[in-house]
Amino acid sequence: MDTITTHGHDTWNDWINDPRNATADDLVKLGALRKFIFAAAEDGHNSEPMKLTTEWVNKKLGPLGVTDRLDGDSVYTLEAPATGIYRRQVVAPNRDAAARAFANPSGDLVAIANYTLLAVPTFVSGPEDPDPTAVHPDAPTTVTGTLEKFREGLMLAVIAGPRLCDHGVNEVLADFGLDPIPARKEFTVTRPATATATTTVTAYDAASAERVAEWRWENGHTAYTAELADGSGNFVVAER
Repeated sequence: MDTITTHGHDTWNDWINDPRNATADDLVKLGALRKFIFAAAEDGHNSEPMKLTTEWVNKKLGPLGVTDRLDGDSVYTLEAPATGIYRRQVVAPNRDAAARAFANPSGDLVAIANYTLLAVPTFVSGPEDPDPTAVHPDAPTTVTGTLEKFREGLMLAVIAGPRLCDHGVNEVLADFGLDPIPARKEFTVTRPATATATTTVTAYDAASAERVAEWRWENGHTAYTAELADGSGNFVVAER
């Protein structure tokens, strides 16, 4: 935290309540908050019980306006036209290193063994390399907004993934002067969807198959599988 005056404070809550910081302008406070968020992310990555992954932490830091990133390798999949398609998955700290590793004949070859690359490889998957000087365009521009988004992200991390424990998250929230995780309630969420429901029937002919399928449908959609289009050409398969 060499760009802010910490006065020996280890947490944002202590820093913001120090009278020596009361007169700091909003940009200074926001910069300090982002530094403390990055420090908390480092702690969550390095310590039990959280052990947050580098990729998950770095993905969450950008939308909070934090430009610092944890060091570590990510998984990339690259491919290039060849005498077929040459595709490999590599582990590297960034995309430049991944592209160099892609051309190395060792490692996991996903497509073909004898090949001639015909063009520069393209990335199929893997994180983008962030600009270390650019703040995420959707990041909050105020201390209050950043704290709200930070708390919301931790709350979702408890119920959705990576399934953080209440105790550990509440300790982090206290360091930022934020309310603890609230009690959970059960909700039923519905949304409109277009789906095709299918069932596989062993029958004598098409007519008898239709009759069994109709009975299954009337019997609570038993043995039907629904394919739901997600808007991107992919399909999510869900069974009722």
